[in-house]
Amino acid sequence: MNRELVGRSYPPTSYTVTTEASERYAHAINEDNPRFFGEQGHERVAPPLFSVVYHPKALGQAIGDRELGIDFKRALHGEQDMRFHAPIRPGDEISTAARIVAIEDRGSGETIAIELVSHNQHGDPIETTLFTLFVRGASRREARDEPVEGAASRGEPVAQVTQHLDDDQTYRYAEASGDRTKIHLDAEAARRAGLPGIIGHGLCTMAFVSKALVDELAGGDPTGLARMALRFARPVIPGQPIETRVWAGSRPDEFAFETVDREGRPVVSQGLAEIRAAAR
Repeated sequence: MNRELVGRSYPPTSYTVTTEASERYAHAINEDNPRFFGEQGHERVAPPLFSVVYHPKALGQAIGDRELGIDFKRALHGEQDMRFHAPIRPGDEISTAARIVAIEDRGSGETIAIELVSHNQHGDPIETTLFTLFVRGASRREARDEPVEGAASRGEPVAQVTQHLDDDQTYRYAEASGDRTKIHLDAEAARRAGLPGIIGHGLCTMAFVSKALVDELAGGDPTGLARMALRFARPVIPGQPIETRVWAGSRPDEFAFETVDREGRPVVSQGLAEIRAAAR
C-alpha cells in the first residue's frame, strides 16, 4: 500500500438517524434492550454499534482511494476499536470524517488503520473508531506468523455469556447494516473464497458481544459502554453458539474479554472494554 497517504483526510459524510433504521438494526442483532425501543419509560437511543450503518460512506473514501492500492481480494477486517462519547438518538444528523493514520507491516502482510470521527448536529463528539484492515501477503519484510493471543490464563472470569447466531442472522444483518458482501449471503461465493460456507459479519459478532458487556457490566445501560476494542480471530458460522468470557482489568473501569465458538476456539480475541463509573 502507498504509505505516502498516511495522514490523508477525506471530506465528511452525513447521515440522518431514523427510528426505523435504529430499530431495524437492533432487531438484526437480536437486541431486546428496552432503551433501543423507547420502552419502560426509557429515552430511545440507538445501539452503541449503530454507527457501523453510516460508517461505510466515509470509510469507503479512504479504502477506495485509488492511490492507496489495496488488493481487496487479500484484505480482511482485522481489528476494531470504538470509543463511545455520547448516545446516538433518532433525529441526529451525524457527520463522519475519515483519516488514514497508519500503514504498517504485520506478520505476512500489511495493516492500514483508518480513524473515523463522528459528530452530531450540535458539534458534539458522538463516537471515534479505529478501523484496521489486514492485507495478506503485502509485507515488505520476511513473513512471520503472529499467534492470536488468548485469555485463558487470566483466571476465573467475572462473567460468561452464551449467545446464539440464528440461521438467518446474516440476511437480517445485511439488510439493517447495508453490508451485503457475498460471503455473508451466498454459500457458493463463500466457498469460492475458501470458506466452509456462509460466515457471519464480524461487526455483527461484535454487536452480540457488546450486548453481553452492557448487560453484565453496565446494568443494561448502553450509555455505560465507553470503549470496546477487539481483534477478529476467526469467522462465526450462523446457527451456532458463541460464548463471551469477561475478566476484570487493571483498573475498575477496565475489562478484558474473549469470545469463542462451540469448539472453544477464539472468534474474538484481545478484547478490551471500558465501562463508565455511573453504570457500574
